[in-house]
Amino acid sequence: MAESGNRTTVTAQQTVTQSPQCDTLFSALPGLAALVSAQSSPLSGRNCCNWPIAQNSGTAANNSSSSGSSNGEGSSSGGNSSSLYYVQCLNDDIYAVNFYQVGLSGTLQSEIGNLTALLKLDLGFNSLSGTLPDSLGSLEKLEFLAIARNSFTGSIPTTIGKLKSLKQLYMYQNQLKGPVPESFKDLTAMVDLDLSQNQLTGSLDFISSFTNLTKLNAWSNGFTGSIPPLSDLPNVEYFDVGTNLLSGSLPDAFGTMVNLTRLSVSGNKLTGELPSKWGPQQNLKNLELQNNSFSGAIPSFLGKLLHLSILYLNDNDLSGNIPSALGSLSEATFILLGNNNLTGPLPSELGYLKALTNFTAQGNKLEGPIPDSFSNLRSLSFCLLNNNSLSGELPASFGALPNLSVL
Repeated sequence: MAESGNRTTVTAQQTVTQSPQCDTLFSALPGLAALVSAQSSPLSGRNCCNWPIAQNSGTAANNSSSSGSSNGEGSSSGGNSSSLYYVQCLNDDIYAVNFYQVGLSGTLQSEIGNLTALLKLDLGFNSLSGTLPDSLGSLEKLEFLAIARNSFTGSIPTTIGKLKSLKQLYMYQNQLKGPVPESFKDLTAMVDLDLSQNQLTGSLDFISSFTNLTKLNAWSNGFTGSIPPLSDLPNVEYFDVGTNLLSGSLPDAFGTMVNLTRLSVSGNKLTGELPSKWGPQQNLKNLELQNNSFSGAIPSFLGKLLHLSILYLNDNDLSGNIPSALGSLSEATFILLGNNNLTGPLPSELGYLKALTNFTAQGNKLEGPIPDSFSNLRSLSFCLLNNNSLSGELPASFGALPNLSVL
């Protein structure tokens, strides 16, 4: 079945007698009836186990995870932007519901807890509202739960701690409030957790029990306390707790996470000196420590993070010289050092970072001339060096760099 314009592709499922659980699904999602009755919908009737798999993208339908995880900047990563409709059944039991970005509105009712065979529930990127029912805790087989980018309010139900099989949980961009329930620590199968852009509070201590965790995004909430010990989380690849109210120091455990690709603790109240060394971080690409109160010197070991693309150290209380070792970051595109207490000269080694597009060191106590080597920064488009004590003439060839628009 196909429509012109916004084309719809459908794949038929085997015809089965209507399962009583389809009625349960309609009760759990009161807005589903309007969605099914819409003229443009590829779904019809109440026999949800006989609905086609539909994708509003003009490409073949598939059963991949859809809502993915936000990247800390409000967009989705790991998912796709097409609209998938499907309900999958086995022996009259519904085991998968995927209504990702299908225009579903209304509320999520307690009847959802009666679909006890569910392994996957994806309601992401819709217009659902209201509170989350306690009955979610009855879905003890659930491995994937996505309610991202809706308008859910209230607190996260304590009963969610009963979902011992849950591996992927996406709650980002709602209006959830209050502390994460203590029962969260029981979600020991958790691999990918995204709570970002809510109004959640309390501590992050629950993550210490997630020994299988690879991704955590808690960006833009109101979490307080310190970052918990992370020594039992060796598999973490993505860790973003930026824009919260966290205090204390940076845990040493980050230096042992060999799979880590992104670390962001920006926009908190963290203090203390940065670690003097880390173990081999061959995969780290983003290190975002800005807008805290870190003090002491910039550690030279950062120059050994050879795949580092983004280094944000701005708006702290760092002091000492800019280490020449940063000139080894051949893949760096952003190095932001502004608004600290850095002294000494600009290292000439920075002038050989051919991929560098943004460099800021304004608002420090730097001295001496701008190195002639900065004329080699052919990719540089944004450079701030004001409010220092730099001297000498601006190298003519530096000012003539082809992509430089802000100096």
